[in-house]
Amino acid sequence: MSNIQSASYAGDIETYQIYGGQAVSIELQHGDSVEIVDVEGDQQCNLLAFDSKGSMINNSLEWNSKPSSASTEIVSADCSDMLKAILSHNKIDTNKLSGIELFKDKSRADSRQSFVIDKDAWCVFDAKGGPMIVDEQDSPTEILINVSRANPTKPSERLPEPLAKTKKEIRVKNSSAMAYKVKAGEYIQIID
Repeated sequence: MSNIQSASYAGDIETYQIYGGQAVSIELQHGDSVEIVDVEGDQQCNLLAFDSKGSMINNSLEWNSKPSSASTEIVSADCSDMLKAILSHNKIDTNKLSGIELFKDKSRADSRQSFVIDKDAWCVFDAKGGPMIVDEQDSPTEILINVSRANPTKPSERLPEPLAKTKKEIRVKNSSAMAYKVKAGEYIQIID
């Protein structure tokens, strides 16, 4: 249920990075804790939380700090292309969405929000933004999402997200070779 997005790891902490105008979805499990950081300030960011059936579960998040707004209507016309793609890929109706406003446009640098998830879910983080208006100082800045897993994956078992939808997975045994065809426009991802 996630989009193509990589995470960096520092110990057992996964860090995802998005900029204004971008969105990312992250699958979470019961007991995972999440910290969202507005690095430079003034970067709006909304959160939408869903269960495995696609139902909104924004109210089931256990907040360590109070977000700017507990519920805000998400208007489809104002959604970024990335957010629309994530919601479309997961067959979510964009007509009646509500999100949690984590940071307003006047938030301070290094502002933080954090919560613990009490049931398996996937969360979409949407950083508002677009091209900067000439006479304003509102360029899109970064948002960091730090995920501390209740059951972290061992470093040796972490695989990158696929580059595209997987059509075929081939395992090549060591000390051997294998032939396969890749058509124009298709991706091939090799994991060693």
